[in-house]
Amino acid sequence: TISGYAQALRDDVVEDEQKKKQYLDAICQKSKRMDDLIGLFFEYVKIDSEGFSLHKEKIDLAELFRENIALFYSDFERKGIGVELDIPEESVIWELDRIQFSRALSNLIGNELRHVEKGKSILMKMQCDEEQEEVRIVLADTGEQIEDSVAQHIFEPFVIASKIVKMHGAVLYLDRNSTKDYTKAFVIVLRK
Repeated sequence: TISGYAQALRDDVVEDEQKKKQYLDAICQKSKRMDDLIGLFFEYVKIDSEGFSLHKEKIDLAELFRENIALFYSDFERKGIGVELDIPEESVIWELDRIQFSRALSNLIGNELRHVEKGKSILMKMQCDEEQEEVRIVLADTGEQIEDSVAQHIFEPFVIASKIVKMHGAVLYLDRNSTKDYTKAFVIVLRK
C-alpha cells in the first residue's frame, strides 16, 4: 500500500487534492503500523533471547495501572468510548519490572481501544485481597462477544503481554462470562 500510494503521488497519477491527502494519510498510518510491528518483533525476539531477564523493583502497581490508562484516556474520549475506573486509592506495592509490565498493560489497554466500538464502555479495575497477597487486574468491555474459534487463539496478538505476565509468575486469561454489565474481560492475576 505504501509503495503503491507513494508511486502514484510521485508520478502525478493523482490530481485531486483531497485524494492526495487521503493517500498521504494512508501512507502515514501504514508507516506507523509497520513501525509498531517492527518494534513488536524486536521486543518479541528480545524477550525470547537467552540473556533476557526482568529488572524487578518494588513499585506501586495501582499507580502504574493509572499511569498506563492515562496514556490512552484522550483516545478513548475521541473515539466515544466510556471509561469506568475502579482502582484502589491506597498503594499496592508489588515487585515488578516497571517497563516490561507497563508494556503488557499498554498492550491490553490498546487492544480495548482498537476493538471496542463507539458508544460502548470499558471497565478497568484492580482488586486486592486484604493482605495484598493477590491482585486481579480486569479490563472488561461491553463490546461484541468473542466466538469460540477466535477465543482459542486470542492470545496470539498478545504474545508479548502474555509472556511478560507469565515471567512475573502471573496469569493472563480471557473471561467470556464476565458480569451482567460486561460481555468479556481480560484478567491478570498476580499472587505472592
